[in-house]
Amino acid sequence: MVIFKNKYNCFYSSLIDKFCVIPIENTDYVPQGVCSIDDYIVISCYDYKHEKNSILLVCSKNCHKIIYLKYKIHCGGICYHKETDSLFVCGEGKNNKSFIHRYCGKNILQLGNNSILDVDKKYCVDETCDLYSSAAKTSSPAYITCFNNELYVGNFVDYKVVNKKSVIKKFKILSNGDLSKKSDLYEIPYKNVQGMCVYKYQNNIYYIFSRSFGRFRNSILNIARFDNGSFTTLNSIVFPCMAEQINTYNHNLMIIFESCASCYSYNAINSSQYVYLLDFKKLQNCQDNFKCFCKGDKLFISNKGIALC
Repeated sequence: MVIFKNKYNCFYSSLIDKFCVIPIENTDYVPQGVCSIDDYIVISCYDYKHEKNSILLVCSKNCHKIIYLKYKIHCGGICYHKETDSLFVCGEGKNNKSFIHRYCGKNILQLGNNSILDVDKKYCVDETCDLYSSAAKTSSPAYITCFNNELYVGNFVDYKVVNKKSVIKKFKILSNGDLSKKSDLYEIPYKNVQGMCVYKYQNNIYYIFSRSFGRFRNSILNIARFDNGSFTTLNSIVFPCMAEQINTYNHNLMIIFESCASCYSYNAINSSQYVYLLDFKKLQNCQDNFKCFCKGDKLFISNKGIALC
């Protein structure tokens, strides 16, 4: 499979570099989250057959190593908080119990290939632990990011599901790496969100959401501002299928796609196998004629209008 450049004009016009290939060829692993620790890129993956433990791939430009986590359950988004040297990983465990695990970031860089990583701290984040209000009828946390000593955790809600809300919950990251007991809950106007990052540019704060609609449909990237308790969409951009986490890298953005996994790449409309570095300024100013909207249980791409889905 190849990506046709004329189909994703904004994606390619903002592309700075392909940092590295996601090294999961000939495996059953599916990439989910991406972040950076120093000059390294860290990618979280789960085994879609749930026969092997989830892993972290620690990648440089020319080589990589595998760090095994102590579980086979579905790990999701990841983020690194430099001030406390904390790597946070979210996901869904046994009996639909949700979690955030915290690890020592420098430990991950020092461990050898095929090492097993111990959890430094576990946070229960299902409804009984009040991550999400049961009244909001939300689902498990799927993506995570941090900015200005705050941790954002969001849930995945399919656009066809009408009785669930897409929300993010914001925690303070304390000086020892723990999360505050109190948090703020915000509803977001997007569904099918797989990744989120917060980006500061010219003294303005932007919220960027990557949204996936499966292997046969394009992804959507939304750039938004947050004012007076609500999000306002500034730009909507068509991306290749199966976009996962988007994050910051130095002064740029980076994004991964799960379409490179063997369980998807054989028939996805395109297979994106790299960690891609993107220029935010070009993305922000790029005009894409196509917008995302829903009709019944199908997703359509049109240049005639947009409705939130």
